[in-house]
Amino acid sequence: MNNGKKTPPPSLVTPDEAIDSITDNTPFSIPLSQYEHNEKNKSQMILTRKILIQQRLMRWCALLLSIGTIIIIWRYISILILAVWLSTICRPVLEWLVNHL
Repeated sequence: MNNGKKTPPPSLVTPDEAIDSITDNTPFSIPLSQYEHNEKNKSQMILTRKILIQQRLMRWCALLLSIGTIIIIWRYISILILAVWLSTICRPVLEWLVNHL
């Protein structure tokens, strides 16, 4: 049934260990000393803090851009409303001036 093919020996590594060794940056890591562990935690905290600051800055920039966009749109809408309003007032005045002068 085997057609002369050898079956591979069973793996000595469980599937979970294989996945861990692939996804982990250091598959066979040596236990860290307390100093190295503290330094690693400190660098992770600094990186996390930097990421949080960047995210906060991006939120503020997005908010400022949104407010600026709303202000610009409001200016154009108010200019349009003012132009329509002035044209309704000025047109009769201009017609009267043209007819009577």
